Amino acid sequence: MSPKGEGLNPSIQTITKILKFDIDGDKQDEVLISASSEGVKDGGALGSIMYMRKIVKGKVQSIMLADYLISSSDEAAVQNAGYITPLDVCDLNGDGIMEIVTRATGIDFLEYAVYQFKDNGFTSVLSNGAGA
Repeated sequence: MSPKGEGLNPSIQTITKILKFDIDGDKQDEVLISASSEGVKDGGALGSIMYMRKIVKGKVQSIMLADYLISSSDEAAVQNAGYITPLDVCDLNGDGIMEIVTRATGIDFLEYAVYQFKDNGFTSVLSNGAGA
């Protein structure tokens, strides 16, 4: 599941963090949003997402960074639900473009990752963690 262009995914119940910053040095602020949902009943989902809102050619775009939402109540599927939060936004490699440092946790995993914004999308450039 991913957010709609005009708003959040209907399964999302809580916005957990909002950060405003200029990711690419173009003097235009972007907004990073992490949001979660706590239940799969009534068509909902369990887990969280993180995405960025960016103005491109005068229009707002939602660009997914990570999606840990599970919309099934199947116990095996629910094991994959996770919660992601931004830890920092900084220029780690000195190229003038900010990287996003995240932590994701779930029932059986913990992951720290660094995401780079390039070509209007995110790529994980470093990750480490533990779990199944």
